[in-house]
Amino acid sequence: MCRLFLDSGFRRNDELVRGFLCSESGAEFIMKIIDIEALMPAAPKASSWLVAERMSSPMAAYPEYAETRSSWQGMVPRALARVTTDAGIVGLGVGGGGAPACHIIERHLKPLLVGRDPRDTEMLWDLMYRATLPYGRKGLPLMAVSAIDNALWDIKGKAADAPVYALLGGNAQGSSNSPPRVSLYASGNRSESYPALGFTRNKVFMRYGPPDGAAGMRRNEAQVAAARDALGPDRLLMVDAWMGWDVPYALTMAERLRPYDIYWLEEPLIPDDYEGYACLRKHLPWLNIACGEHEYTHFGFRDLIQRECADILQPDLAWCGGVTVARRVAAMAETRGLQVIPHIGGAMSYAFVAAHEVCPMAEFIFGSGDGTQIAPINPFFVGEPLPDRGEVTLSTAPGWGLDLAPDAEFSRPHAT
Repeated sequence: MCRLFLDSGFRRNDELVRGFLCSESGAEFIMKIIDIEALMPAAPKASSWLVAERMSSPMAAYPEYAETRSSWQGMVPRALARVTTDAGIVGLGVGGGGAPACHIIERHLKPLLVGRDPRDTEMLWDLMYRATLPYGRKGLPLMAVSAIDNALWDIKGKAADAPVYALLGGNAQGSSNSPPRVSLYASGNRSESYPALGFTRNKVFMRYGPPDGAAGMRRNEAQVAAARDALGPDRLLMVDAWMGWDVPYALTMAERLRPYDIYWLEEPLIPDDYEGYACLRKHLPWLNIACGEHEYTHFGFRDLIQRECADILQPDLAWCGGVTVARRVAAMAETRGLQVIPHIGGAMSYAFVAAHEVCPMAEFIFGSGDGTQIAPINPFFVGEPLPDRGEVTLSTAPGWGLDLAPDAEFSRPHAT
């Protein structure tokens, strides 16, 4: 029996593919990884309001770093994994961590994966996790693992001639639309602009925290009041404090914001303050607590769930360990009646949300320019769907449906 490949828009060696997919005995073909490249996209040429404007942050405790993220961080760099197989199928995956993650991908993980079947995502994730345990478990090593894991899922989709969301379970959003349409919320502080673009949900970023005292609280409240006025009474409004508050400040600020009908309060505390998150959830039953963008692996999310830290979990598919981890998080969340809304957005998040009933929406961050322009979240790709009237239509192309943009610039800092 011979399984046919349709043209999926990716380069391949057709003779090899036919050999791998067809056999007289009908046995399943074997595919092997032959190379893994770690690429780092060039820094954006245009500035973003996200790093140019004041925002609450964990570094606000130090006055010299309180005004902007760019004073201490800048934009978090991406790392891409490009995984090549002996069937000519190439997978692309997004991770985080920039050049250090590229080192881990090429110098540590690549030698462990070359020669293995890329479709064995469960085993390969476990192998990478165990191999990085001496210096890993969270943070940078898991960002490197995420890039590879996401690339392996791209390969699985291309090998099956199916989009990744179909492999994850198909359309779980209660609609007969084919391809699926995913509802989005707008992340940005230009609330007056988003209704005209079709968004019915908006998350704003707080600018002040405990070091700013009562005056900062008044400014935070004024910002939220203006956002509510711009959105009207029927649209969802969410608030992100980005690790910049503590428990007493969050409790007080939440009560001040209660008249504005806030749907969730996102990441008010540092990620390791599990007791603090549980305290907020206990004492603010009228407000959803959201966190998890800086959590890693299903073990980390298990702790959030067991300690009753959150109503909404927000794994970042480029950081948490990849799609393989996010699937486990969704399964655990479903058993506890929690929602999962991935951090940031982009094609991978949209596909994940489409396939999971516990995901009511995806994020679209207005990260370009002044925060009003609709632009690709990952501009180094072609094929990433863009919002239309507050929704995004998924591609039916195999895998993630992405390719590297021909005009995008990349470096390969740790080539092997």
